[in-house]
Amino acid sequence: MIYFTKKKNTGSTRRYSIVGGRRLSNYWWSLVIFLGGCGFILTGISSYFNRNLWVLPLSVATWFDNLENFAKSLKNSMVLEKVNEFIRATHFFPNTLNSDMEKNLPFFPQGLVLSFYGFLGLSFSFHLWFTLYWKIGGGFNEFNRKERYVRLFRWGRPGKNRRIDLKYTNELIEAIKVEIVPRPALFLRIKGEKNIPLTRIGEFIPLEELEAQAAELTSFMQIPLEMES
Repeated sequence: MIYFTKKKNTGSTRRYSIVGGRRLSNYWWSLVIFLGGCGFILTGISSYFNRNLWVLPLSVATWFDNLENFAKSLKNSMVLEKVNEFIRATHFFPNTLNSDMEKNLPFFPQGLVLSFYGFLGLSFSFHLWFTLYWKIGGGFNEFNRKERYVRLFRWGRPGKNRRIDLKYTNELIEAIKVEIVPRPALFLRIKGEKNIPLTRIGEFIPLEELEAQAAELTSFMQIPLEMES
C-alpha cells in the first residue's frame, strides 16, 4: 500500500498526492449503506400504508441472482466472495418480498424502528457521498529543495477552512519523524508546534515502506530523521 504517490518530480521539487477520502472502500460502503437504508425505509413505509412497495426490490433481487450467476461463471473465488458480501450487506429482508408482507409486519413498533434505522443509514451514506464529492482529506505534500520549504495542502469541509495550505521553511522544521506505535505513521516536527501528519491518521502502512519514504525525503531535503517506537 502506498500512502502517497509521486505526482510531480523535478530536480528540485517533489510533490506527492494524498488520496484522502476518495478511497475505493469509501465508494463501496457508501453504496452498500445507501441500498441498505433504502431497504429499511421501504419496508417501514410498506407497513405504514399497508401496501407492498417492493415492486422495484423484486427486480433488484432478480438482478442480484443474475449478478451472482455471472460471478460464478467467471470462476474467480475473489470476485464471487465480493459479490456475495455485497448481496448479504444489501439484501436485508428476503422474506419481505412476499406480497403479504404488510399483513405480517405492523408499523408500530417494527415498521417505525425499521424506518428509523433506514433514515440513519441514508444519513450516513449521504455523509460519505459528500465526503467523496468534497475530496475531504485529499491534497498533496510538496518538498522543495531549492527554496528549502515543505508545503502541505489539504481539502477540508466547506467553509473558511475549506483550503488548508501550510508552508514551512527548513529553518522551522526540526525533523521528519517516524512513529511506530500505535500504527506506523510519518510526521513533520515543527519548532514550537504539534507534529503535523504527512500520512493519513489511522491508515495501516508497512513499516519498511514508511522508513524508505522517510529516508528518501530526509536525504532530499537535508532534514534530520527521527525514529520513535
